[in-house]
Amino acid sequence: PIEPEDLWQALLKWIKPHPAPVAVAASAAPAAADGELPTGIDHLDMAAGLRRVLGKKALYRSLLGMFVAGQKSAALDLRLALAQQDWERAERIAHTLKGVCASIGATTLQRLAGTIEAAMHARQPIDDQIDDLQRQLEWLVLQLEDKLAPVLGQQAVTVDRQQLKAVCDTLQALLVNDDSEAGDVLDANADLLHSAFGQHYGLIESGIRSFNFDTALA
Repeated sequence: PIEPEDLWQALLKWIKPHPAPVAVAASAAPAAADGELPTGIDHLDMAAGLRRVLGKKALYRSLLGMFVAGQKSAALDLRLALAQQDWERAERIAHTLKGVCASIGATTLQRLAGTIEAAMHARQPIDDQIDDLQRQLEWLVLQLEDKLAPVLGQQAVTVDRQQLKAVCDTLQALLVNDDSEAGDVLDANADLLHSAFGQHYGLIESGIRSFNFDTALA
């Protein structure tokens, strides 16, 4: 995961700064509310997760949704890879899970995934740790699904075709460029998109939250 302060220090070391641009007056329009975050989730250090996204609650909430969509089946995928003796894929699954857990602040799962990644690299099966990983992952996903549902739930709205076209044009441009800001656009316009696309909305949302932008674009 990116540690913002380390990133800034690296940029300051290697990039020669240009003169500061003339300040532009801030808009008088109020900023969009960040919304609420789920609380009381076991083994989730939300302070660490928020630090890595510079305190942007909407972005962090989006990352939590992407974690559920993209890593829900990680333990089962890991078992399948091992059953097929595909050690490289098993190592990659554990490595991805470790990184995503670190990004959201799931530190216990992060450490466990790191242990499994090292074991996969050494070609050493460790069934007990995988069992533990599956239990902890399922419990975290269950909590997030329960807590995020009322926060991210959609309501039926009247579809404004002009507004829908503008949102879709923006979303399409972001997806074509593999831009993760698509998640922010999705969250900001979830009710409109759900009302417009109906049953197809689930495929769009799942694609964006799992970073499968080609699927969402299609």
